[in-house]
Amino acid sequence: MVRIIETNRSSFLSNIISSSCATTIGKWDQTKYAATDFGPWRSVNVCMYRDVGVPPERAQQLLSKTIEEWKQYNIALNITRHGSGCPEYRQTEAKVCSLKEEDVYPAQPQDAYGWEKLMTERLCTYYRQDYGLETRSARFHNIFGALGTWNGGREKAAAALCRKVAFAKLTGNPVIEIWGDGEQTRSFCYIDDCLEGIHRLMRSDYPEPLNLGQDRMVTINQLADIIGDIAGVRIIKKHVPGPQGVRGRNSDNTRLRQVLGWEARISLEEGLSRTYQWIERQVIAADAGGRIGLDQTPVA
Repeated sequence: MVRIIETNRSSFLSNIISSSCATTIGKWDQTKYAATDFGPWRSVNVCMYRDVGVPPERAQQLLSKTIEEWKQYNIALNITRHGSGCPEYRQTEAKVCSLKEEDVYPAQPQDAYGWEKLMTERLCTYYRQDYGLETRSARFHNIFGALGTWNGGREKAAAALCRKVAFAKLTGNPVIEIWGDGEQTRSFCYIDDCLEGIHRLMRSDYPEPLNLGQDRMVTINQLADIIGDIAGVRIIKKHVPGPQGVRGRNSDNTRLRQVLGWEARISLEEGLSRTYQWIERQVIAADAGGRIGLDQTPVA
């Protein structure tokens, strides 16, 4: 049985000593840990103890007690770390070399956004070494898909562009806004492949960080064109000022193939087709409920 702990806190301790976790000892053989406050450009709190609201020495006592309880039940507890390593010095050009797992060091992450990921990976390593706690660390590369956030400013690039193209199709206004020049590059992995990768990683014996994503790199302009083709809309891209993140990022899946004997199989076009169809339905439903106005040009 698998238990998924979701949190908008970055604290490792706030999960493993929570009351919900303590009351289910013995019922779960795996724990998935999803850490950051999802959404673009939000600072992440990396303070381990303030999140929990207890003094550090008390938190350590609770942690030690919890670990001993887990060992009593012989639980093979895996903690999957979600996120990419974010080394900025390797992501300054659009045509970047694909990121290998070891490329995160020497470390130069994106402020707290990247540091909290590296810190949690190190915590997984230390607790595995010191307490025998089995851990797994996956570095996601732009996971997308249906049933995710698609509006309100918390959505990621693929969902945001699907929404904008849906507006363009439904309003007859072909203009969509893209932040920056649109030549920034990314790779995108569909959610079904992501879940399959997690399943395989959790059942492997590989404890080190592992990339989990697609290794096909596209520009944001290309991404918008693919979605436009899926929707049957000839879009006009309007480039406006806005956050762009690193200039380029792509996943090197060499180790993923070596360790798991597997890699993501759903094409970008197929994943975007499934995602776009779902988001278009959400836009239509939201308009019917009076929550948006399709007679207005979307600006975000």
